[in-house]
Amino acid sequence: MKNVVRKKNLIITSGILLVVLVATIGIRYVLLQLNQPVTVTLTPGPETKAQNDYQIDLTPKLEAGKYVSFSYPAGLTARPTQAVAPYVESFYYTARASDVESWALAISVSTLPAGDLANSSGFMLRKNNPDKYLESHETVNGMPITIMTDHTAGFSKIAYIQHNSLLATVSLIGNHAASVQPLQISFDTVLKSWQWLR
Repeated sequence: MKNVVRKKNLIITSGILLVVLVATIGIRYVLLQLNQPVTVTLTPGPETKAQNDYQIDLTPKLEAGKYVSFSYPAGLTARPTQAVAPYVESFYYTARASDVESWALAISVSTLPAGDLANSSGFMLRKNNPDKYLESHETVNGMPITIMTDHTAGFSKIAYIQHNSLLATVSLIGNHAASVQPLQISFDTVLKSWQWLR
């Protein structure tokens, strides 16, 4: 009887050891496979559109006011605006095409007390709402530019450009069926061509 129990215990112990051994080998094999380099084959995706292929003509068109000059996409339509204090100059452009929901480019120049961006209520509203607006900084043609991006919208950026006691804001809001690339090109066109005239 003792031999039967001993034999039974030996079989059970051997079985448990065999299961543990198989499990250990299996886990080791899986870990080795996970640590192997991965080979990926990249296939080219759809070609991106060239600048001229968008239904809105992105060719730069010069605009010169009393205080500033800049280029904007020729496919945008200028709308009449009137500057009211503290604004000294303003421009407004829109676009609509079959592959575009709507674009609105608004540019304004206002007086800035003490030349301090913190005195701009629009800027401070955005700065105090980091959950909605992402602040970034660029230097374009030697000019420091602060950009606020509304990351809850399709494409919504506003650039703040200071010059002595003046503050310019460049705001572009819009959507495009293909991508935000034509909007970004348009925004960059204005900033890269920006000139203060006074």
